[in-house]
Amino acid sequence: GIFCWSIYYLLEKKFLACTIVTIIACSIHKSAIIVSLILPFLSLQIKSYAAIILIMLSLLGNTIADILSLAVLGFAVLINPLLPDLATNLVVYSDVEKSGYTEISLLSQIISFLFSIILLLSFLYTRHIIAKSSLDFTNKKKLMLKVNIFMNCYIIFTFFLKFFQIPSLANFQRVAEFFTTGYAVSFMLSYNYLKYKISSKILFAFYIILYLYKLKGLLNTSYPELFYPYISIFDSIKR
Repeated sequence: GIFCWSIYYLLEKKFLACTIVTIIACSIHKSAIIVSLILPFLSLQIKSYAAIILIMLSLLGNTIADILSLAVLGFAVLINPLLPDLATNLVVYSDVEKSGYTEISLLSQIISFLFSIILLLSFLYTRHIIAKSSLDFTNKKKLMLKVNIFMNCYIIFTFFLKFFQIPSLANFQRVAEFFTTGYAVSFMLSYNYLKYKISSKILFAFYIILYLYKLKGLLNTSYPELFYPYISIFDSIKR
Protein backbone atom coordinates (compact mmCIF):
# COMPACT_ATOMS: atom_id res chain seq x y z
CA GLY A 1 0.00 0.00 0.00
CA ILE A 2 2.84 2.40 0.83
CA PHE A 3 4.60 1.49 -2.40
CA CYS A 4 1.54 2.58 -4.44
CA TRP A 5 2.35 6.16 -3.47
CA SER A 6 5.76 5.84 -5.09
CA ILE A 7 4.05 4.99 -8.40
CA TYR A 8 1.91 8.11 -8.02
CA TYR A 9 5.05 10.22 -7.62
CA LEU A 10 6.64 8.43 -10.56
CA LEU A 11 3.65 9.38 -12.73
CA GLU A 12 4.12 13.00 -11.62
CA LYS A 13 7.90 12.72 -12.26
CA LYS A 14 8.65 13.63 -8.65
CA PHE A 15 11.64 11.29 -8.46
CA LEU A 16 12.96 12.30 -5.03
CA ALA A 17 9.60 11.74 -3.35
CA CYS A 18 9.25 8.50 -5.31
CA THR A 19 12.61 7.23 -4.00
CA ILE A 20 11.85 8.21 -0.38
CA VAL A 21 8.48 6.45 -0.38
CA THR A 22 10.04 3.35 -1.97
CA ILE A 23 12.71 3.17 0.74
CA ILE A 24 10.03 3.52 3.43
CA ALA A 25 7.98 0.74 1.81
CA CYS A 26 11.01 -1.54 1.49
CA SER A 27 12.00 -0.99 5.13
CA ILE A 28 9.11 -3.27 6.10
CA HIS A 29 11.20 -6.17 4.85
CA LYS A 30 14.86 -5.63 4.03
CA SER A 31 14.96 -8.27 1.27
CA ALA A 32 12.54 -6.13 -0.76
CA ILE A 33 15.19 -3.43 -1.22
CA ILE A 34 15.66 -4.84 -4.73
CA VAL A 35 12.43 -2.98 -5.54
CA SER A 36 14.28 0.35 -5.32
CA LEU A 37 16.63 -0.88 -8.05
CA ILE A 38 13.73 -1.83 -10.34
CA LEU A 39 11.75 1.40 -9.88
CA PRO A 40 13.75 3.65 -12.28
CA PHE A 41 13.00 1.25 -15.16
CA LEU A 42 9.20 1.31 -14.74
CA SER A 43 8.70 4.27 -17.07
CA LEU A 44 10.68 2.71 -19.94
CA GLN A 45 8.82 1.58 -23.04
CA ILE A 46 9.77 -2.08 -23.33
CA LYS A 47 9.64 -3.53 -26.82
CA SER A 48 6.72 -5.89 -27.37
CA TYR A 49 8.94 -8.86 -28.23
CA ALA A 50 11.07 -8.28 -25.09
CA ALA A 51 7.96 -8.30 -22.89
CA ILE A 52 6.74 -11.55 -24.46
CA ILE A 53 10.19 -13.16 -24.07
CA LEU A 54 10.22 -12.29 -20.36
CA ILE A 55 6.87 -13.99 -19.83
CA MET A 56 8.00 -16.95 -21.94
CA LEU A 57 11.14 -17.28 -19.79
CA SER A 58 8.93 -17.57 -16.73
CA LEU A 59 7.89 -21.00 -18.09
CA LEU A 60 11.43 -22.16 -17.45
CA GLY A 61 11.42 -20.48 -14.05
CA ASN A 62 11.88 -23.57 -11.90
CA THR A 63 14.75 -24.97 -13.97
CA ILE A 64 16.62 -21.67 -14.29
CA ALA A 65 15.96 -20.79 -10.63
CA ASP A 66 17.48 -24.11 -9.53
CA ILE A 67 20.64 -23.25 -11.49
CA LEU A 68 20.65 -19.75 -9.98
CA SER A 69 20.19 -21.30 -6.55
CA LEU A 70 23.39 -23.31 -6.99
CA ALA A 71 25.19 -20.21 -8.28
CA VAL A 72 24.05 -18.20 -5.24
CA LEU A 73 25.30 -20.94 -2.92
CA GLY A 74 28.67 -20.94 -4.68
CA PHE A 75 28.91 -17.15 -4.39
CA ALA A 76 27.99 -17.35 -0.69
CA VAL A 77 30.88 -19.76 -0.09
CA LEU A 78 33.30 -17.38 -1.83
CA ILE A 79 32.30 -14.26 0.12
CA ASN A 80 31.76 -15.97 3.49
CA PRO A 81 35.25 -15.06 4.86
CA LEU A 82 34.70 -11.37 4.01
CA LEU A 83 30.93 -10.89 4.44
CA PRO A 84 29.57 -13.69 6.65
CA ASP A 85 26.19 -11.99 7.30
CA LEU A 86 25.52 -11.48 3.60
CA ALA A 87 26.66 -15.03 2.88
CA THR A 88 24.20 -16.35 5.47
CA ASN A 89 21.32 -14.41 3.89
CA LEU A 90 22.24 -15.71 0.44
CA VAL A 91 22.19 -19.28 1.75
CA VAL A 92 18.70 -18.67 3.15
CA TYR A 93 17.49 -17.39 -0.22
CA SER A 94 18.93 -20.40 -2.02
CA ASP A 95 17.35 -22.89 0.39
CA VAL A 96 15.36 -25.42 -1.64
CA GLU A 97 13.24 -26.57 1.29
CA LYS A 98 10.39 -24.13 1.78
CA SER A 99 7.52 -24.55 4.22
CA GLY A 100 4.00 -24.20 2.89
CA TYR A 101 4.94 -25.35 -0.60
CA THR A 102 2.08 -26.75 -2.63
CA GLU A 103 2.76 -28.67 -5.81
CA ILE A 104 1.14 -26.97 -8.81
CA SER A 105 -0.22 -29.22 -11.52
CA LEU A 106 1.04 -28.90 -15.09
CA LEU A 107 -2.47 -28.04 -16.30
CA SER A 108 -2.76 -25.18 -13.79
CA GLN A 109 0.63 -23.86 -14.86
CA ILE A 110 -0.37 -23.96 -18.54
CA ILE A 111 -3.71 -22.21 -17.90
CA SER A 112 -1.99 -19.55 -15.78
CA PHE A 113 0.63 -19.01 -18.47
CA LEU A 114 -2.02 -18.68 -21.22
CA PHE A 115 -3.93 -16.11 -19.19
CA SER A 116 -0.70 -14.16 -18.64
CA ILE A 117 0.10 -14.15 -22.36
CA ILE A 118 -3.44 -13.14 -23.36
CA LEU A 119 -3.43 -10.29 -20.85
CA LEU A 120 0.02 -9.12 -21.92
CA LEU A 121 -1.00 -9.13 -25.59
CA SER A 122 -4.10 -7.10 -24.76
CA PHE A 123 -1.97 -4.56 -22.85
CA LEU A 124 0.51 -4.33 -25.72
CA TYR A 125 -2.33 -3.86 -28.20
CA THR A 126 -3.81 -1.13 -26.01
CA ARG A 127 -0.47 0.67 -26.04
CA HIS A 128 -0.44 0.37 -29.84
CA ILE A 129 -3.95 1.86 -30.06
CA ILE A 130 -2.97 4.82 -27.87
CA ALA A 131 0.23 5.41 -29.86
CA LYS A 132 -1.82 5.58 -33.07
CA SER A 133 -4.60 7.70 -31.57
CA SER A 134 -5.32 11.33 -32.48
CA LEU A 135 -4.67 12.67 -28.98
CA ASP A 136 -2.54 15.80 -28.77
CA PHE A 137 1.13 15.26 -27.99
CA THR A 138 1.01 16.27 -24.28
CA ASN A 139 -1.99 14.09 -23.39
CA LYS A 140 -0.64 11.17 -25.41
CA LYS A 141 2.74 11.42 -23.69
CA LYS A 142 1.13 11.38 -20.23
CA LEU A 143 -1.12 8.46 -21.13
CA MET A 144 1.75 6.46 -22.64
CA LEU A 145 3.78 7.05 -19.46
CA LYS A 146 0.90 5.70 -17.40
CA VAL A 147 0.45 2.69 -19.68
CA ASN A 148 4.17 1.87 -19.66
CA ILE A 149 4.52 2.16 -15.88
CA PHE A 150 1.58 -0.09 -15.08
CA MET A 151 2.27 -2.56 -17.88
CA ASN A 152 5.87 -2.86 -16.67
CA CYS A 153 4.49 -3.43 -13.17
CA TYR A 154 2.36 -6.24 -14.57
CA ILE A 155 5.33 -7.79 -16.40
CA ILE A 156 7.51 -7.65 -13.27
CA PHE A 157 4.65 -9.02 -11.13
CA THR A 158 4.06 -11.94 -13.49
CA PHE A 159 7.73 -12.67 -14.10
CA PHE A 160 8.75 -12.67 -10.43
CA LEU A 161 5.67 -14.61 -9.36
CA LYS A 162 6.24 -17.36 -11.92
CA PHE A 163 10.02 -17.32 -12.24
CA PHE A 164 10.88 -17.46 -8.55
CA GLN A 165 8.45 -20.26 -7.75
CA ILE A 166 8.90 -22.46 -4.73
CA PRO A 167 11.14 -24.31 -3.97
CA SER A 168 13.95 -22.27 -5.59
CA LEU A 169 14.70 -18.71 -4.47
CA ALA A 170 11.08 -18.35 -3.42
CA ASN A 171 11.84 -15.53 -1.01
CA PHE A 172 12.13 -13.22 -4.00
CA GLN A 173 8.47 -13.86 -4.81
CA ARG A 174 7.57 -11.21 -2.24
CA VAL A 175 9.03 -8.65 -4.64
CA ALA A 176 6.17 -9.44 -7.03
CA GLU A 177 3.62 -8.30 -4.46
CA PHE A 178 4.89 -4.71 -4.70
CA PHE A 179 3.77 -4.61 -8.33
CA THR A 180 0.28 -6.12 -8.05
CA THR A 181 -1.26 -2.72 -8.83
CA GLY A 182 -0.01 -3.06 -12.40
CA TYR A 183 -2.29 -6.04 -12.92
CA ALA A 184 -5.51 -4.19 -12.03
CA VAL A 185 -4.72 -0.81 -13.59
CA SER A 186 -3.42 -2.32 -16.85
CA PHE A 187 -6.55 -4.44 -17.08
CA MET A 188 -8.73 -1.37 -16.54
CA LEU A 189 -6.88 0.72 -19.14
CA SER A 190 -6.99 -2.15 -21.60
CA TYR A 191 -10.71 -2.76 -21.07
CA ASN A 192 -11.52 0.93 -21.59
CA TYR A 193 -9.83 0.95 -25.00
CA LEU A 194 -10.54 -2.56 -26.25
CA LYS A 195 -14.28 -2.27 -25.67
CA TYR A 196 -14.36 -0.07 -28.79
CA LYS A 197 -12.48 -2.67 -30.82
CA ILE A 198 -13.87 -5.92 -29.44
CA SER A 199 -17.35 -6.90 -28.33
CA SER A 200 -17.92 -5.82 -24.72
CA LYS A 201 -19.69 -9.16 -24.14
CA ILE A 202 -16.53 -11.07 -25.10
CA LEU A 203 -14.41 -8.89 -22.82
CA PHE A 204 -16.88 -9.30 -19.96
CA ALA A 205 -16.96 -13.10 -20.43
CA PHE A 206 -13.16 -13.20 -20.38
CA TYR A 207 -13.16 -11.08 -17.22
CA ILE A 208 -15.57 -13.48 -15.46
CA ILE A 209 -13.55 -16.57 -16.48
CA LEU A 210 -10.33 -14.93 -15.31
CA TYR A 211 -11.95 -13.87 -12.04
CA LEU A 212 -13.23 -17.38 -11.29
CA TYR A 213 -9.82 -18.87 -12.10
CA LYS A 214 -8.05 -16.38 -9.83
CA LEU A 215 -10.64 -16.96 -7.08
CA LYS A 216 -9.95 -20.70 -7.24
CA GLY A 217 -6.23 -20.06 -6.78
CA LEU A 218 -6.86 -17.64 -3.91
CA LEU A 219 -9.03 -20.10 -1.99
CA ASN A 220 -6.47 -22.87 -2.57
CA THR A 221 -3.80 -21.11 -0.52
CA SER A 222 -1.33 -23.04 1.65
CA TYR A 223 -2.03 -20.59 4.45
CA PRO A 224 -5.83 -20.56 5.04
CA GLU A 225 -5.28 -18.67 8.30
CA LEU A 226 -4.50 -15.60 6.17
CA PHE A 227 -8.24 -15.25 5.54
CA TYR A 228 -8.73 -14.43 9.20
CA PRO A 229 -7.32 -11.65 11.40
CA TYR A 230 -4.53 -12.57 13.80
CA ILE A 231 -6.69 -11.33 16.71
CA SER A 232 -10.43 -11.09 16.18
CA ILE A 233 -12.74 -8.68 17.98
CA PHE A 234 -14.16 -11.68 19.83
CA ASP A 235 -10.74 -12.47 21.28
CA SER A 236 -10.54 -8.88 22.49
CA ILE A 237 -13.94 -9.17 24.18
CA LYS A 238 -12.90 -12.35 25.99
CA ARG A 239 -9.86 -10.58 27.35
